[in-house]
Amino acid sequence: MRIFTMGVVLGVMCATLGPATLTSAAQTTCLKRPGVTLLSNSQVRVYETDPPSSEDGTLTRLWACRVGSAKRDSLVDAFYNPLNGEQSYSSVRLVGVRVAFVVSLVSPDEQTTTHNVLRVDMRSGRVDRATVTKRVRLVTSRAGGVAWIESGAVRSLERLSARTLDAGPVKAGSLKRAGRWSVSWVRGGQRRTARLS
Repeated sequence: MRIFTMGVVLGVMCATLGPATLTSAAQTTCLKRPGVTLLSNSQVRVYETDPPSSEDGTLTRLWACRVGSAKRDSLVDAFYNPLNGEQSYSSVRLVGVRVAFVVSLVSPDEQTTTHNVLRVDMRSGRVDRATVTKRVRLVTSRAGGVAWIESGAVRSLERLSARTLDAGPVKAGSLKRAGRWSVSWVRGGQRRTARLS
């Protein structure tokens, strides 16, 4: 099991690939796991569960599993407790084998809040991460690239690192998919495009 945590929780183990030929029971293990499905495709299911006990402050847990595998990975917990603060996740996206989401953590004294964008490759176990200044809305390319608008600029999280695609100011809400590899947005009345990796 792989567990991702921000501040209090973050460890990664490589995903285990299933055999090329699977029994019907193995093919449906992921799909039959209890929980509320948020997103799914032919390769990955993303779902939420309630904790067996809320004594540690855990509210919900976000999971992902590969269709055709008995393995599952705990991506992040939403929790609240006096010692660790309050953690939540939002803007969950799924493209192919990649799961992306935003994790926000409020300190116990409520004086600081940190936000991170994570992109997890369920096949390789690779985790890409970028720190952002606020909770953002993620837009993905059809190939799994991740982008968002932050402080008037367009930023992306890709294979090497986070980068700024356009320093802006761009039109709020104008970011969207553009074909398989790209996203587009509007600045100065013109739609602009960038390719994501």
